[in-house]
Amino acid sequence: TLKHNYFNGIGFLFLFGAFFMGYLVYSNLDKGFIFNDEAFYLFFYRDHQSLPTVDATNFFRIFNVFFSENLYVFRIITYGLLNLSTFALYFFASKYYKLKLNAILLGFLGIAFNFITWGISNIVLHQYIGNTILVNFSLTFISIYLLYRKLFPLLISGFFLGLVLFNGIPHTIVIIPFSLFLLFNFWKSSKKTILYVVAGGILGIIFYFSFIESFSHFISQFEWIKFYQQFHTKQHPKRFFFYWILQVVGFVLLPSGILIGYIH
Repeated sequence: TLKHNYFNGIGFLFLFGAFFMGYLVYSNLDKGFIFNDEAFYLFFYRDHQSLPTVDATNFFRIFNVFFSENLYVFRIITYGLLNLSTFALYFFASKYYKLKLNAILLGFLGIAFNFITWGISNIVLHQYIGNTILVNFSLTFISIYLLYRKLFPLLISGFFLGLVLFNGIPHTIVIIPFSLFLLFNFWKSSKKTILYVVAGGILGIIFYFSFIESFSHFISQFEWIKFYQQFHTKQHPKRFFFYWILQVVGFVLLPSGILIGYIH
């Protein structure tokens, strides 16, 4: 129909935008280096076994398997994981909600958002990008469960959430809305859904302490928090979090809600 072609025409704009932004980003990933950020994050990857982290942010242990000494390659790997997780989330969420727009084309909208959001600045697999990847995959497998009503994806979703617990103490706040979503939608109708996600989270925790970091070393890091708190409020004052929440609502949640409501 004409309306269907109209929506897919919009989708091809997303596709073009993703490739155009991707070209600009990938053609410049071999340029520049940020000493106060990228160098800081890469330092942890170089000695990931012995270094403590003052807020138990262990992104460099979780994602060390993807680390490359070649910064250009590592940036490509970072964007590859970010785009793969985002495309999967947009694709399966679109399938579940039966949006008028082609699911593949909507997936490229997510990739375009990645390029616009992260650009070519500070593109190494740090805790912020790592958290986005883990949450994207967790939501993707929730969408797969909702789409096919198979319980196994819930274990995988919970597994990724289990790893989020170790990606950084402040970053675990994302589990709160995720938990509220599960409770609101499944507490009365299907408690088994919640139990499978929790079981997957337990598997993620067991995996972390079995293959990534010992429990004793993880606990020992918390002694550094009292030193970290002394300068963290200067680095990120309360007004920082206030403006950050406004940006997330104004530039992410509100436009996304309007777009989904329009193409649903």
